Amino acid sequence: MKALEWLQAGGISTARDSLETDSNYQVLRTLAEGTSVIWGEWEEIRSGQATEDQSWRILQLTDSPLLTIMKTSTNQAVGLLAGPGTIEQLWITGLQPLFDQQGVCIRLTDNTGKEILSHFSGNIELRAVRTSSETRLPWTLHLASTDPGTALAEFKTRNRLLLTGLILIAALVLFGSFLITRAVMHELRVARLQSDFVAAVSHEFRSPLTTMRQLSEMLARGRVENDERRNKYYSVLVREGERLHRLVEDLLDFGRMESRTMGYEMKSLDVVALTDTVVREFSMEVSDLGYQVDLSNATFPIMIQADPEALGRALWNLMDNAVKYSPDSKTIWVGLEMKDNRLELSVRDKGLGISSDEKEAIFDKFVRGDTSRQTHKGGTGIGLSMVKQIIEAHSGEIQLQSEPGVGSTFTILLPMED
Repeated sequence: MKALEWLQAGGISTARDSLETDSNYQVLRTLAEGTSVIWGEWEEIRSGQATEDQSWRILQLTDSPLLTIMKTSTNQAVGLLAGPGTIEQLWITGLQPLFDQQGVCIRLTDNTGKEILSHFSGNIELRAVRTSSETRLPWTLHLASTDPGTALAEFKTRNRLLLTGLILIAALVLFGSFLITRAVMHELRVARLQSDFVAAVSHEFRSPLTTMRQLSEMLARGRVENDERRNKYYSVLVREGERLHRLVEDLLDFGRMESRTMGYEMKSLDVVALTDTVVREFSMEVSDLGYQVDLSNATFPIMIQADPEALGRALWNLMDNAVKYSPDSKTIWVGLEMKDNRLELSVRDKGLGISSDEKEAIFDKFVRGDTSRQTHKGGTGIGLSMVKQIIEAHSGEIQLQSEPGVGSTFTILLPMED
């Protein structure tokens, strides 16, 4: 009645019966009743019957819920009263596009479970509930899907995307681990090969130097009794000096090849004459060891564009490699012929041979085969690598045929001169 009197006092003169059915009147009446409640609470605070209050809550004074936001003290009371329409306009209307996009609808209830406002229609299954203690709002929020089938499809799609993402992440982790492991293993292998290379080079230097030091000391101290033995020692000194010189040159050339600064003086040359010269010099080198070289040479000149020193070193390294790994067979076969407008220069032995697993790696730098390590043969592990780089610089290729216990054949293929 206080609310009705207040409304009529404000100039509303409509008959009471018509006011009871008017929607605007109902809203105004609810607001008036809320005002009366706030006024009564403030009166209690001023009289000391209640403490100061600063809160917001839902009042259910009539059929329409009312949101009140209060700040009271003994001197004044400030309050905001909002009905369902205002609540919907302030809190819901602005979020409606998002609700439509997500395919959800909402319902608000007070702490007693009474509905404040609702967008639910029909048989809608709840998806989530958030209480006022969780949201810090004066109502409980209920969310539901307007189309459960679409929501389920979206859920499955998100799950598939999540699963796909996890699989991709796992694959990347595994692939990255594989690459890291491979890189580490490669570095360890290179470090081990380099260590073996240093040890092998030291050994290769030590052998001729030891021989030269011993013979030089004997000659210098007059311990050689006759001229024949003295001349033999001189020959050994020359041979070991040349061996040491070739080793140093190989190391220098290998360094230039690795740094891509190796220069080649290409010229037109008769490869038959070059092969004959290199084979004759090599035969003199290994004759004291009981080895001989069987040369099957062409009877006419074969002209190619090549660096004579580099190509001669490649042939020498192949023959030296054949002697080193042929402890029982004392003959090395060198052949020279033309096939399909290409030169074929082959070096064959009946030595220890190379297994199929090592054929590709045998041309890599610092690599020495299992047979070499097992038999404790000398070598730096750069000879075949240098041969391959020299032949490739001449636009050619090198092929290998080998079988353990049978022997090996290295074949150099070079283009003919135009």
